[in-house]
Amino acid sequence: MAKTTTLTIPANLRQTSWGSPDGKSRGTFKPNGRPTVRTRNNLKPNWRSSEPMWAARILVGFSVGHEPVYNMDDLIRIVRRVRDKQGIPPDASFVYQKGMYTHTDGSGTVTEEGAQVVLLNLTGESREKFTEQMIELGNVIREEMQQEAVIIEIQRGGVVQEVIGVTTTETELENDE
Repeated sequence: MAKTTTLTIPANLRQTSWGSPDGKSRGTFKPNGRPTVRTRNNLKPNWRSSEPMWAARILVGFSVGHEPVYNMDDLIRIVRRVRDKQGIPPDASFVYQKGMYTHTDGSGTVTEEGAQVVLLNLTGESREKFTEQMIELGNVIREEMQQEAVIIEIQRGGVVQEVIGVTTTETELENDE
């Protein structure tokens, strides 16, 4: 029988919602299925800290228009490639999970399959630098997956500190929770 390991992720993976300050854009993400951890080690702790960890949760849909085009493999490839370019090992730990991505803007409401990817700041970057890296990653995901927007939650110890809408204009969003 395979040995199972319980891993506590210092980030919020539950359902979330967001809205832009001007009220023109809003949405929700409802996870479904089990989260998957992609990690570079065998999950044995090699450091400990009592300080809350910074994490980013990136939310994205898989459709272009109303047609499903992308999938989890496409998203993971982008995340690994961009993080490698940012100097983070491409096999660094992150969590991903499928879900339903719903967004509303001036043209109506769309519900589509999508995903959340949670990246932990294991390298100890400052909040500012980590946030810049996540915005850069969000922009690449948005461009390559042909999305109007990608949502990024910056969390500390699982508590959302900031919600950012990465669009062609990089409109910052407020948390609606």
